[in-house]
Amino acid sequence: MPTDGSGVADAAVEPAVQAVAPGGELVIVTIIAPREQLLAATARAGAAGRSARVAAELAERAHEGQRAEAAERLQRTSDRARTAGGRVSRTLIEEGDPGPMIVRLAEALDCDVIVMSTNGRSGWRRAILGSVTDYVAKQSEQVPVLLVRHAASERTAAGGAGDPD
Repeated sequence: MPTDGSGVADAAVEPAVQAVAPGGELVIVTIIAPREQLLAATARAGAAGRSARVAAELAERAHEGQRAEAAERLQRTSDRARTAGGRVSRTLIEEGDPGPMIVRLAEALDCDVIVMSTNGRSGWRRAILGSVTDYVAKQSEQVPVLLVRHAASERTAAGGAGDPD
């Protein structure tokens, strides 16, 4: 079960627990940007103009911050899954492009199903913003994908939290 910690992603926790019950285990993963991507973004923002060392330090701090937030996100999601009666066997923080990473991990870990939520975007919003959920659903040939639609009323209550993509 991939998560980005949003209310939309949280909507998949209970269905994920139900999908693997009884006796199944959850693997919860979150994807962060690689250091190299942060370094490139820092350089584009002008930090490299001051010095490569400053840019590298800023990228490293951003990466450490991402990793800390990801660990907290995984802990919250794991706690929620356990409260729902699920067994969490692993939590993973991976770096890379979320869609391909989710598919690769599910195949490498021999998962039975990928459970993830969707914001239900359509039309121009989906075309412009893209969707990790779409990518996973279309590209996961070995592992079935269970999509959980996040209801509009829940999106409003969650403060308009975005798609996990």
